[in-house]
Amino acid sequence: MRGCRIIIPKSHQAEVLNQIHAGHLGITKCRVRARCSVYWPGISKIIEEKIKSCTACIKESSNRHQPLIPTSFPERPWEVLGLDLLKYKNSWHLLISDYYSRYPEIDRLTYAEVINHCKSIFSRHGIPDVVRSDDGSQFDPVKTVEFTDFAKSYGFTHVPSSPKFSQSNGLEASMKTVKALIKKSRDPYLALMAYRATPL
Repeated sequence: MRGCRIIIPKSHQAEVLNQIHAGHLGITKCRVRARCSVYWPGISKIIEEKIKSCTACIKESSNRHQPLIPTSFPERPWEVLGLDLLKYKNSWHLLISDYYSRYPEIDRLTYAEVINHCKSIFSRHGIPDVVRSDDGSQFDPVKTVEFTDFAKSYGFTHVPSSPKFSQSNGLEASMKTVKALIKKSRDPYLALMAYRATPL
């Protein structure tokens, strides 16, 4: 033991390194994750080399983010949520993320299932005060009376981002991180588990 960290023998370092990098979280987050539990000499440099040579990470790192527009930080969990759709392996998935904790939920669904999925998640975590979303047609109040009616009946305010400027969503960086992890991973649920288990 080194403090509260387990010293990993050389014979198991590759396996532990793969577990640390399982979520493709990037150099900083993987180092934070390792610092919480494991150690071996040179671990920080080895993590950096692993990530810099990972083809999935290299491919996704070329998609640089534009600056975000700041939004006010919520006072409690589940007060403000972000919604987005992403395409993964020819299927659409709804990504819902809490602005307070950045806790993500994701499920495969069609456009028509967005409202029912939101209802399911709200039944587990509670109804938020505000839902921010991209300007996708399934959220557009002009294009879909259903989503507007859903917001009214459940008592939350729907705030779509400006057209062609999803950065105004405010949680876009976190959502892009989760999207990138899922795209890089063979198993999206393992990627989410790694993301959720990594300290902020």
